[in-house]
Amino acid sequence: MTACRPPTRVAGPLVSAVMTPYLEGVRPRAGAREAAVRMRAFDLGFLPVVRNGELVGVLTDRDLVIRGLAEGLPLARTPVEALMSERWIGVQPDEPVESVFRILEAARLRRLPVVDALGRLQGVIGMADLLRAGFEDRVRALYAAVTEPDRAESIILFPGP
Repeated sequence: MTACRPPTRVAGPLVSAVMTPYLEGVRPRAGAREAAVRMRAFDLGFLPVVRNGELVGVLTDRDLVIRGLAEGLPLARTPVEALMSERWIGVQPDEPVESVFRILEAARLRRLPVVDALGRLQGVIGMADLLRAGFEDRVRALYAAVTEPDRAESIILFPGP
């Protein structure tokens, strides 16, 4: 007789129960202006960048401003792939929500893409999803942690009179 290890029990809900499913993202070669218009239309600050169903990057409203507008790039002719972040942190649908809190706080992020084992986009999980799932106190603490300025960033020098 062979003994079997009991299944691992996960406390709390899984990412798949809390995330917002995504059916599509923006293509890497789409124009940055097109991405900005989509962000405005759907009130998003984040778009997954997808090629053939696979997540290849993420684009935030901040990316559009810092890497696009501030550099004087013509957004109508600038492809998303020129502004997106190719390095991203994500979670899988079968991970516990607890891991989302740890990653968001450690990386100082507000949302994470959810991908399957092959890197295909499944959805996004962020603070709003966590709030809807009833984690109000944890989200409040998380928000305070991820929005707290670094010491170097909080020192602002003003010229004297």
